[in-house]
Amino acid sequence: MEIRLTYILISVLLCCSSIHAQEAFYRTYAGSSFDEGHGIAQLADSGYIITGSTAGFSEASDVFLTRLNKFGEFEWSKKFGGANSERGKRVFYEEGVGFWCAGYSNSLTAQSFDFYMFKTDLDGQLEWETVMGTPDWERLHDAIRLPNGDFVLVGETQGSLSQQEDILVMRVDAAGNQVWMERVQTSGRDLPHAISLLNDTTVIIAGEAYNGTNQAAMLMSMHINGTTNWMNFYEPALHGKFYDIDTYENNIYAVGGLIAATESLPDLWMIRTDKDGVLIYDHLDVRDSTAYYGAVEMMGDGRLYVSIISDSPSFNPFTDGMDMFVLKYHQNLFWNGFSSSYSGVNDDVFNQIIPTNDNGVALIGTVSDNRVINSPGTQVTVVKIGENDEFQAVATNDELVSVLALADTEVAVFPNPLQEILTIQTDFNGPIDYLLSNPTGQLIQSGQLEEGKLDVSQLSPGIYLLTLRLKGQVSTIRLTK
Repeated sequence: MEIRLTYILISVLLCCSSIHAQEAFYRTYAGSSFDEGHGIAQLADSGYIITGSTAGFSEASDVFLTRLNKFGEFEWSKKFGGANSERGKRVFYEEGVGFWCAGYSNSLTAQSFDFYMFKTDLDGQLEWETVMGTPDWERLHDAIRLPNGDFVLVGETQGSLSQQEDILVMRVDAAGNQVWMERVQTSGRDLPHAISLLNDTTVIIAGEAYNGTNQAAMLMSMHINGTTNWMNFYEPALHGKFYDIDTYENNIYAVGGLIAATESLPDLWMIRTDKDGVLIYDHLDVRDSTAYYGAVEMMGDGRLYVSIISDSPSFNPFTDGMDMFVLKYHQNLFWNGFSSSYSGVNDDVFNQIIPTNDNGVALIGTVSDNRVINSPGTQVTVVKIGENDEFQAVATNDELVSVLALADTEVAVFPNPLQEILTIQTDFNGPIDYLLSNPTGQLIQSGQLEEGKLDVSQLSPGIYLLTLRLKGQVSTIRLTK
């Protein structure tokens, strides 16, 4: 294995390339104290649809769909799921048809967690939803769309039928009907983290699996009919894992972390193989603390964008938590001279990179809700980098506006987290009764809304429950301050 130590100058909120608004942005979005960003797709008008999870719509964790314009500015948000917990992991778009979202849920069946998928129209109105899985516990990690419009979902399953965690792969048609389901297992832990389409008939799954002696980084080739073609291990004597994968011109690019023989923490590691998994190049960048590549996107012109997650002092300008960075490499895994930092106190992570229609890239992730002071909360972030590496260094903040469905009327509640005045926006002209309480049920204030405004300036920092009554129907939303 070739080991390279790359010295990279990270500019932290100090400078950036000269940019125009249409070329680059860096935004964070908050609907509650605990929001996560996982999936992103670009639209025909150059806007974006994003998904993840939020507690901003109810007391539980819900899947959200949020539409952004091409500048990353908020347009609308919708929530999906049941009374318990959901996560949205990937979102797909078809012009003139609508959106599909894939994730996992424990609300819609008597089982624990299952794969969860739903379809909406272009305005985010739900058309159908379904859960799929086994009697065991499932969590979806990634999904792709096939050329014929079907989807391949990949995640983990764990329970009475599994050997610790097993790989679960499922093909689903565009109407949410299961085509096939395959469980892949060894005698140890098997965890898939990502999937990519190699060609019209083959997908590649990346992650980690037990090779008989060790938990090692793994690539697996599977036919779209569910037949496994091969499974290969890389650096099998060491503990490694691949977190993401991309394919281009019958080559496979896998990124993750590897714990070297003399180390106890993972170092940055990426490989390039041919279509059969035969190693062509590898790149190991040894750091003085935890560091791994989290996401990858191979562009058609040889640019390879990766995200780095690290608490290494050589990367991390803050002493607490993991920070995230974007680097550009050549397709032969040499650094190509570009790096940008998106760091704050506590943990920050990018979860997906996609190409954009202007030959740049967009990333979605989860960041701490206070960039300079310790805080347990998280926010969604979306970053757009231009074709010529234009980037914005300081984030612009938006809200994930909470939209309630009451008596066939949409009610938008914002901002959340609270500021001085809470706005409750609706087309309904009649009275709206409200109750504001703390999580233990203690009433703080109540009454009828006046002109859709509620003064919350005197509230202390904390969590609150706002209950609205409209035309005889009641809904509750969780607020934070």
